[in-house]
Amino acid sequence: MLNNESWLAHSDLFKKYWVVETKPWVRSLGWFTDYMETVKDADGWAQAGEKELSVLDYVQIVDQPLAEKKLYRCTNGVTWEHISGPVLFVVRKDDEQVFIAGWAGERKIIEKMKKENDDPWQWSEKMIVEVNPSSAVQTVSVAKRAKAKTVPVFFVSNGESNAAENWKHLTKLYPRAIRVDGIDGRRKMFHRCVDLAGDAKQFFVVTGKNYITDLTVFDYPVETVTDAHIIFHAKNMSNRLEYGHMGIVCYNSNLVLNTPVNFGLDFTQFSKTVTIPMTVSEAHFATTPFEAWRTAFREAVKLSTMHTADAHLWLQRWTAFAEGPNSDWVLKGAEEGMEYAEQHAKDVVELQNTVDWNWLQERFEKMHG
Repeated sequence: MLNNESWLAHSDLFKKYWVVETKPWVRSLGWFTDYMETVKDADGWAQAGEKELSVLDYVQIVDQPLAEKKLYRCTNGVTWEHISGPVLFVVRKDDEQVFIAGWAGERKIIEKMKKENDDPWQWSEKMIVEVNPSSAVQTVSVAKRAKAKTVPVFFVSNGESNAAENWKHLTKLYPRAIRVDGIDGRRKMFHRCVDLAGDAKQFFVVTGKNYITDLTVFDYPVETVTDAHIIFHAKNMSNRLEYGHMGIVCYNSNLVLNTPVNFGLDFTQFSKTVTIPMTVSEAHFATTPFEAWRTAFREAVKLSTMHTADAHLWLQRWTAFAEGPNSDWVLKGAEEGMEYAEQHAKDVVELQNTVDWNWLQERFEKMHG
């Protein structure tokens, strides 16, 4: 369509926000009209050109505010550049002669420029794009959001010491994984994943402390479970327990969106869950004294409030055995978490504090600083 360039546009752009005007002799050439009509008919994003749009490209573009109103150009297959307009499309006859073939941009901007001057060459705001009218559109494809059969995989991290290492390992095994980093609050983080998952009804979450050991987890037929989150086991590398804590989870998008702000002590367990007894990752959480204490403290609080046979056995293990880095802090965290839960067993507000990362940091510093 254009010389060594690929273009990406959202269908709403030409339907609602932009106006395109071309000279009469241009309309029959097809180099821009075909693309514009394809965008209008697309559901979401449409792309033209030879540049392959990677998952990372897609996320970086749609993650921007008001992305649906934007047009992007990739020159020489390097990076995608935001085009705000107005854009003047020109055709070069020779080194000295260049003709305007048309223009495009946000409707209000085009109207403003027309009032400023009837001659587009004189517009104070403009971007020149040279086109070759003899070249047909090479590739036009619709880049829709994830289909139901494609289950996105997100790596979520928020300051874990080993997150970078675990992310590198995951992308070697599963390059399509997408990282979501630095979002405070589990509810906000899960909602961000839903946004990125698009139309997908489910999505996998691998946490920053997770080192994946069984890639087949992403091939599990999760679509057969339509009304619950699916939890896979992780091996706790401090006390050797293997259960759902810190494990990979396939989340149900609808359940995530319907989980309230006050979800209790565990966002995942607020909704119906199904546990698959497959150990598919290793949880390396005791990377610093605080991280070791925080994870153990929180889990001991939760287990103390569950009152099941399994929870009782797991809590016994947490408070009795730990090995490896910062094992003493794991034991301290578990013991203090159990004591805190017993002390505030009937105080929902006090128990809810243990979900807050800042509160945990302050308590750790107060007790052990």
